[in-house]
Amino acid sequence: MLASGDVDEAELRIEAARSLGAAPEPLAALDSEIAVIREAAAEEAVATRQAALLTDGRARLSSGQYFEPEDDSAFFYLTSLRAENPNYPELDAAWQEFVDDLETSALAAIDSADWAAGESWLEQLERVDPGSERSVELGAELDAARQQEEFFSVAMPPSDLVLLASEPPVYQAGAVVSSIEGWSIWSSSSVATVT
Repeated sequence: MLASGDVDEAELRIEAARSLGAAPEPLAALDSEIAVIREAAAEEAVATRQAALLTDGRARLSSGQYFEPEDDSAFFYLTSLRAENPNYPELDAAWQEFVDDLETSALAAIDSADWAAGESWLEQLERVDPGSERSVELGAELDAARQQEEFFSVAMPPSDLVLLASEPPVYQAGAVVSSIEGWSIWSSSSVATVT
């Protein structure tokens, strides 16, 4: 029975042999062998489950299913694997890919002035990488960009404007000598004087 892998049937037969008064030493040896087989099977099941968690987590990352559906998302699979085995090979790389994707999405939302989406991406980034330096930087960048947009969207009356610096005009040498007055039209290649 053990050779065929039917451990349950083997245990039933061992118990039947024990009840019939079979010698205890061979039965104890069989019990030990069954315990080893069961432990190996349990380890294999754990390894298979953890490999599946990583595979499913990466697949959800690729398809953009970061948090939804709740029990079938990248966040679900990768946090489950982290809880079971934080040192699982390739988990750190997958987690960093997750963080990078969220940062990229947040930055894209900020660049396109989609403040609600930017805030949403930053909230999700905070779930995945709490208190990260990059999350704080992106939050500050979002706030600054939003304030700048608000500032430029409000027309300021000329009376509120303050001259911070000025440079005296540069006159063409020939115009000064000849006492020519008029407008100067500047271009990148030449200056034309209109009188």
